[in-house]
Amino acid sequence: MIFILKKLVQVFLLPPTLIFLLLIISFVLITLKKKWGNKLLLVAIIFYYILSISPISNSLLKGLENKYAIVEVIPAEVKHVVVLGGGTRNSFSLLPPTSRLAPSSTARVLEGIRLYNQINDCYLILSGGGWRFFSPKEKSCTQMKNLALLFGVDEEKIILESNSRDTYEEAKEIKKILGIKPFLLVTSSYHMPRSFYIFKKLGLNAIATPCDFRAQGKNKYNFFAFLPNNLGNSTTAIKEYFGILFYRFLK
Repeated sequence: MIFILKKLVQVFLLPPTLIFLLLIISFVLITLKKKWGNKLLLVAIIFYYILSISPISNSLLKGLENKYAIVEVIPAEVKHVVVLGGGTRNSFSLLPPTSRLAPSSTARVLEGIRLYNQINDCYLILSGGGWRFFSPKEKSCTQMKNLALLFGVDEEKIILESNSRDTYEEAKEIKKILGIKPFLLVTSSYHMPRSFYIFKKLGLNAIATPCDFRAQGKNKYNFFAFLPNNLGNSTTAIKEYFGILFYRFLK
């Protein structure tokens, strides 16, 4: 119940849904000739514009992406690389593995493979089950495995974690597999602060290895950067900040 409630609250607090609701309410008020209608409409437009321009949306992401540095030297005792799932894009089985994962999942798996190739006798743990009612027949971790096999990872060196529905459950399931063994934790840079906090809170010996950077190197902006076309980055960042607050105070 808490899982479903968290998802519902999160959806309504994210910019796309929240802005849409503000617009609907403002139009209703305008139709009813209420004085707050025009003011609420202006708030919705300003809110949309501010969160959609690149300087703001990229700054929100950078606050998350800059928290953990890229690992340059892998400790000798590390023999496991854990890749967190980032969802699927299409479960249609006739598509190649490169087209079935969400972009964030693909970036994470590729980074996991890169690190796996640097470690002798390494195991690649691919995590992600999906929602109980809405997940496809073939789970996220299975599609991640198909991509890893395509890039030459030994099938015997792949371990799947398919029971989790979110990051917290991924950490619980990984703890069952690894206990206190050290491992490289691979996920998108903007997702790493929330993930690393949860893994450490549950007592896992994780080493943060971020990937999938979206806002790095974007410090100079031209006219087009101030056009409202980048709401996605703001939505991603706000979702992560919401998750961090949830696990710090409610979990």
